[in-house]
Amino acid sequence: MRFKAVLSISVVTLLAVFACATAPMMPDMTVRDLTPEYQAGKTKSKIDNFLVIMDASLSMEDRYGEYVKFDLARSFVQRMNQTLPPLSVNGGLRTFGHDPAVARTFTALPYGMTAYRRADLAKALDSVSVPGGNSPMLDAINAASADIGALTGKTTLIIISDGKDIDNRPVGALEDLKKKMGDRLCVYTVLVGNDARGAALMQGMAGAGACGFATTAREVAGADQMADFVSKVFLAEQVVTPPPPPAKPVVDVDSDGDGVPDRLDKCPGTPRGARVDADGCWVLADLNFDTNKADIKPDMMPTLNEALTVLRQNPSLRIEVQGHTDSDGAAAYNQKLSERRAQAVMNYFVQNGIAASRISAKGYGESSPIADNNTPSGKAQNRRVVLSPIQ
Repeated sequence: MRFKAVLSISVVTLLAVFACATAPMMPDMTVRDLTPEYQAGKTKSKIDNFLVIMDASLSMEDRYGEYVKFDLARSFVQRMNQTLPPLSVNGGLRTFGHDPAVARTFTALPYGMTAYRRADLAKALDSVSVPGGNSPMLDAINAASADIGALTGKTTLIIISDGKDIDNRPVGALEDLKKKMGDRLCVYTVLVGNDARGAALMQGMAGAGACGFATTAREVAGADQMADFVSKVFLAEQVVTPPPPPAKPVVDVDSDGDGVPDRLDKCPGTPRGARVDADGCWVLADLNFDTNKADIKPDMMPTLNEALTVLRQNPSLRIEVQGHTDSDGAAAYNQKLSERRAQAVMNYFVQNGIAASRISAKGYGESSPIADNNTPSGKAQNRRVVLSPIQ
C-alpha cells in the first residue's frame, strides 16, 4: 500500500507537469496604442482597405485551455482595434457561423465597408456576442470577394478562426480572389486553438495571398506583440527627407577694395579710390576733344582731377593714356592726332606732380571707335582719351 501511494503521487505530479507544459499561454489583454507614432509622422498607412473575417461558429465555443476560443478571437479584434492609429482607410468586419440570436444568415457584415473609425468597429464587434451554427467559411470568403473585389488600392484580409470542421475549399476561393485582385490583396490568418488540420488550412489560406503570413492568437498575445502585428500588416515607416543643411554663408573677398567681390570682379586690382561699375572696372567720364583738336578743355578738369586723386592715392599705379579719333581725315593724320591727345593728358598729370615714369601715352588713331562715325554724336564720342591701368 505504501508503494501504491508513492506511485499515485508520482503520476499526479507528472500529469500536472504535462498539463502546465501543454496549456496555452495566458492571454495578455494589454495594448499599445500606435496613434502617437502615427500622428508624429513616424509611420503611415501602407494599405487603403482592410476586412476582418471572424469565425463565430459553434466550434469556437470550445475551450482552448482555460479560455473560450470565441472570446480569444473577439479579444484579438478588440486589441487590434485599440492598437490601430486613426488611419484614413476603409474597414470592415465580416463574421460566419452565428447563433440565431446574432444572425440567421451563414455570414454577415456587421461593419463596413466604410471609413474606418475605432468606435464603430468596437460597436459592431460587441453585436457579435455569442457563437453558434456550423462553419461556412467558404460562404464568408465568397461574400468578402464582393465586399473588397471592386475596391481600389491595397487591401488587407485578416481571417480569424480555429479552422475546425472546414474543408480546403476556402484556399481555392482565396486563390481565385488573388488572381482577380493581384498585388492589391494580401491575406493574413490568425489561428485560435491548436487543431492540426485547422492550422494547415490557415497556413494554406495565408499562402494563397502570397504577400501575407499566418500567425496564432498565442503569438500576438501581449501589447508589443500586437503592436508588431499591426505595424507589419497596416503600417510602413514614414521616410522623412531631412532638410538640406543650411547653405554656408558666402564670404565675399574684395581684394582690391572697390566694393565688388572678387567672384564678380572682372577688373581685379582696381586702384584704391577709383569709381567702378558693377563689374568692378574703373569708370571715368570720357575725355572728349573737339574736331581736329588736342587741347585740354575746361569740362575735362573734373575727370582729370579725379584721375589725379586716384594716382596720388596709389603711388605704385601706372597708367596708359590712350588717344583716339573719329574717321574724318586721313588715317595717318588721325594716328598723329590721337598721339597728341594722349600726350596732352599725360603732360597734365606730369605738370600736377605725377612722375612721368608712371605714365605712358599711346595713340590708336581711328582704329577703335566706340560709336557710329557716320553721325555727329558718334564722331564726338570717338574723339576721346581713355585711361587704362597697367597691371
